[in-house]
Amino acid sequence: KRLFKLEVASTAIAVASAAGQGLGLLNASNDLQAIESWITARSGSAATAKSYRREAQRLLLWLQAYRDSKPLSAMDVQDCNAYVAFLADIPSDWMSRQRAQPGSVGWAPFRGPLSVDSRQQAINMVASLFAWLQAARYLPANPWLLLNRNQGDDKEQRLLQSKALSEVAMEQVLAYIDSQECS
Repeated sequence: KRLFKLEVASTAIAVASAAGQGLGLLNASNDLQAIESWITARSGSAATAKSYRREAQRLLLWLQAYRDSKPLSAMDVQDCNAYVAFLADIPSDWMSRQRAQPGSVGWAPFRGPLSVDSRQQAINMVASLFAWLQAARYLPANPWLLLNRNQGDDKEQRLLQSKALSEVAMEQVLAYIDSQECS
């Protein structure tokens, strides 16, 4: 089992460039500090802050593992598409099999596969992070603006994710009920 440990990806080039031009609005020297600024500014509750932090850290861990620790400022449209595909098919070693504290043996960033709605929420949070960081002039661009971020707009795929009974299954249940004798 792999040990997930978040390492700070340096964004010195993007931060130094923005700071040198007097453009940056954040006092952040790396992605983790910038993310914490976003969480502080945008989350209205402890639960929201926890969700924002979880999704941002998942993205950073993915960048670390699959993109050679690329900083947020270097993400492009291909990276965003690859991350969306990753969320749709999370490898088993990225899923915890037990309740463990982050950073400890047995912990992984996900508890299981994400539903369409959970993927949509994760993508929306990450896109919101990028929009905010671009508005704060921490990032030069927001590649998430160039993607179709809508998940589950395929009705057939969405039906497979539903917990509701299909029309045929419901008809069979009702037929079974009707065939039972009343007592």
